[in-house]
Amino acid sequence: MLLQLHVDYDTKKKHIVGFEDFGAKRRARFADHALIFMVRGIQNGWKFPLAYYFCDGVTKTDQLIEWIKDIVKIIINSGLYLVAFVCNDKKSNLMAINKLKLESARLESKQGRPYYGYITIKKQNIIPLYDPPHLIRDIRNNLLNNDLEFDVEEGEERKFASWEVIEQAYHMDLTHTMYRLMPKITAEHIIKNKVKKKKVKNAAQVLSMTMGGFIHHHTKLEGYVNTIYGPLKMPEKRGQNTAEIILFFDQLFDSVNGHTLKPEKPLRVAISHNSPHFPFWQRALRRLQRMRFVDRKNKTQLRDINVLKNWISTIRGLRKLWIVLKPYEFKCLKPRVLNQDCLRHFFGQIRSFGMKHANPTCMEFESSFKTLLINNLTSPRTVENNSENKIDGPLLFTLREFIYAKSGCDDDSPEDLQTFDFEKPSDTTREDMNICNFIAAKILDDSRIKGCDTCKSLLTDTTKSELVSNNYLVKTFEKAGDILTPRMSRLCYTHHTAIMLETELYTHMDLRWLNCSQHSVPLKEFLVSFIVVFYIEKWCNNINNIFTEKEHDF
Repeated sequence: MLLQLHVDYDTKKKHIVGFEDFGAKRRARFADHALIFMVRGIQNGWKFPLAYYFCDGVTKTDQLIEWIKDIVKIIINSGLYLVAFVCNDKKSNLMAINKLKLESARLESKQGRPYYGYITIKKQNIIPLYDPPHLIRDIRNNLLNNDLEFDVEEGEERKFASWEVIEQAYHMDLTHTMYRLMPKITAEHIIKNKVKKKKVKNAAQVLSMTMGGFIHHHTKLEGYVNTIYGPLKMPEKRGQNTAEIILFFDQLFDSVNGHTLKPEKPLRVAISHNSPHFPFWQRALRRLQRMRFVDRKNKTQLRDINVLKNWISTIRGLRKLWIVLKPYEFKCLKPRVLNQDCLRHFFGQIRSFGMKHANPTCMEFESSFKTLLINNLTSPRTVENNSENKIDGPLLFTLREFIYAKSGCDDDSPEDLQTFDFEKPSDTTREDMNICNFIAAKILDDSRIKGCDTCKSLLTDTTKSELVSNNYLVKTFEKAGDILTPRMSRLCYTHHTAIMLETELYTHMDLRWLNCSQHSVPLKEFLVSFIVVFYIEKWCNNINNIFTEKEHDF
């Protein structure tokens, strides 16, 4: 999930949120993506977001593999039986899956056993699957600029499906009459510079029975169709080939998208022992193996496109999964459970929390994540979902049972030091005296210090009627700035940043002048804590201003 570059100070964790965060490890790189692992019940459809990580751009393969192994171990140790792993077909995921497969194949080879394409972690065989909505979208995206050759066989006439035919069908549907045969198809579905490449719904509507039937019907018509573009005719051979492929992928997507026991379409139904999926998949695998994307002009094969291989891998994985589930007396399997719709819905819920930016910051993401986890993932509905999930199951359990009625911190809690609403200076020319006045007022107003004349005389100039900080406090604040400023770049991304900076101040500053016999310890704690928080917040504001300037530049 894409995040907005932004840094914020977390008063509870006492560190800055907005850097790469891998849980036990943080790195000095600003995070612009969140990666989420969600576990889901294959029978009842329950779901639970298990972990998230903040990262900068694409996650490295080895790091992704480490996370996958950690998550798998957590799931298995919890007592759940892990049977499949679903991801999209981005390059980083493909590399991680292939490397895990290679490790598993070597493990099986050492033990003298045949390898069947599983990923083996902690002696558990896991079936890797690719998200079908991503796969159908990638077919559409690759077809935009390339032709799809199918039924490839040496010595036979070559057959191609072309996006130009789909464009022609759209134009032929725009007649002078008020009725259209494909009213849902718009320019955003067809015209290349208007196509929304990330929208699964549009891809599924183009590669549908409606489009395939329209093209097939018009290849059989003699003469021309009068349209707003003039008289048009569907090319017979190319039209038939394109219609054939569109209808094939419509059926293929239906076969992995069923969620009901009664069929909406012949293949859009739950998988069962006698369902039509298995004979269809057998034919589909043979056909997919004889497909390839080719250059539109010279018709040479494009070898860097993996979507057809990923379809093959996913269909084989679903067949294996049914074999794995049969001993557990599964009467049916709803294949729509085996996609990332619930994760897409979760992203949409996070974005729907009323944030001023479509992409949340790391801090906003964490807040929304916790809120959804507590409230059973029931945020307001969002219109940003790529696809509707009609069987989006309930949360496995909520965190309500772990939340106590008591909220906030006691007066004696050190966390209370960090919860004030500090108005930071908007520029570097603000006098240190004004800041110190504010700090002195906050300290002297605390219930543990309030009313102590000694503390007041240590922090303020008692000869003046209004509250004004004295030279000791101002000099201490200036000295703290000299200590903290050069250390921020070294400690800003670490865990417990504030605690480490406080330690630096205790080590390098002379605080013996805070010698109230009753409040010496809390007085020092308050002052050091307020100063550290001020400089952290000031540093965050400066970084965020840089991010804002870069956004305006672009």
